[in-house]
Amino acid sequence: MERKVKFLRIKWNGKTPRTFSLPIPFISLSEKEGEVFCNPIGDFPPADGERLLDMEGSLAELIETIYEGETTKGANTTGTVSSVLGVQFSFCQCGCGKSVAKEGNRFIRGHSARYPKAPSQPQPEAGAVPV
Repeated sequence: MERKVKFLRIKWNGKTPRTFSLPIPFISLSEKEGEVFCNPIGDFPPADGERLLDMEGSLAELIETIYEGETTKGANTTGTVSSVLGVQFSFCQCGCGKSVAKEGNRFIRGHSARYPKAPSQPQPEAGAVPV
């Protein structure tokens, strides 16, 4: 009896998390079907996962194959480290609603740019001429 593959769990070994547009390879002329966020692990449809493994070489690594009807214990649906470890950390201060990866962190990597910063110098008045 042949089992049907539900999805492929792939680890992205690049330096930063990455979002892949589906189908892989996504080109501007094709219609986008969705996206998968790898931080560092993402769950891909079987055909797209195979193409990603063929295209990326050592940067993409097959971790697990999940079959139809199998329970996915510890499935990484959110793609965050805290969900894999089963630990709840504080939420990102940018307001995205996701939890940070390590205790003591205030932001998820790259989210600090979304947080409004206090101006270091007062803004010039509308009619003022710089000296």
